[in-house]
Amino acid sequence: MNQNKIMKAMGHLPNVAMADLDTAMVAASPQIVAQVTDRKCFHPDHGDPEIAAYVDPGALAHCLECGDDLAEGLIHSHKRILARSDGSGSWPRGCDPEYPDHHVCTVYINRNSFTDYFGRPVSAFDLDSLVSAGVWGTREKVYDLWSGKSILDTAIELYIESYLRVGILHKIVDNKSDANINIKMKFIPGNVIGYAYFNNATCGDQVDHFLDSSYEANLRDFAQLLVHEGGHNNNLEHEFAREHVHKSIMSYTTPDHFCGFSTGQSPYIPPRDKSMDELVEYFDFIDNPFPRKPDPVTPDPIIPPPTVPAGVWINKVEYVPRTTGGPPVDPNDPIEV
Repeated sequence: MNQNKIMKAMGHLPNVAMADLDTAMVAASPQIVAQVTDRKCFHPDHGDPEIAAYVDPGALAHCLECGDDLAEGLIHSHKRILARSDGSGSWPRGCDPEYPDHHVCTVYINRNSFTDYFGRPVSAFDLDSLVSAGVWGTREKVYDLWSGKSILDTAIELYIESYLRVGILHKIVDNKSDANINIKMKFIPGNVIGYAYFNNATCGDQVDHFLDSSYEANLRDFAQLLVHEGGHNNNLEHEFAREHVHKSIMSYTTPDHFCGFSTGQSPYIPPRDKSMDELVEYFDFIDNPFPRKPDPVTPDPIIPPPTVPAGVWINKVEYVPRTTGGPPVDPNDPIEV
């Protein structure tokens, strides 16, 4: 794919026909060119009506010089971006009888597709990055929750918690057929490290979430990528404007700390995440917070009273008479130990 075709695929050339891509002279800002040529995520930035109108993925693949599966994903993505802009919203509520006022999204993790790298235990650097973020709990709690767990398992828990805090539960399921979101690693050529697709605003939809199998990263960056692609599955677009300042989940800027979606209020350090307004609209989590289970409380240990042999003084205060063997002992007798 040349630069014009990538820009078309990403929705930056809606006024340039597919047939004219090879000859069109496109004047794009340096910022747009950088977004297109050095992409980490291959989800479109804007909807393109021409791409959305394609019926045959093979025909689009021929025009854009890409694979059929990618072309099919682009068609779905552009359709859903345009539909969302018309007010279709995101996943609806009431799909899980236990939470009738919220959406519960089911997720299948294709663990066999992940490389051995993500099976290694998190490092002290990984855990300290969570501590310094200031939103996951004390150092003691962070180390207690995740010390010894793999990068993959820890990142998945952070992914679930990040969305739970903004009003949606991602419930892990064992069968792909039961899932709304299918998370899988596969080889993605070029600089792209992930891409995922919008949902169609029905609980029966299933959308893909792909991560590059040649990608290796620390916990902070991997968790950020997982939640970023999950944002597309929840119909969130990229946030490029002033991304170096807000460092939102949906931007490309690497955060100093991973903290999920920042509210901009203490204890969060970054400004308010640019996607928060959309999440409020979709899931109404501010006035309708998702039910949270309290942290497990470890009860104080029950200390039994001391066992004292009969016939001795306890701290020179209480005398315990013998109850077996012979007559009662006179308290004035010598103490037996």
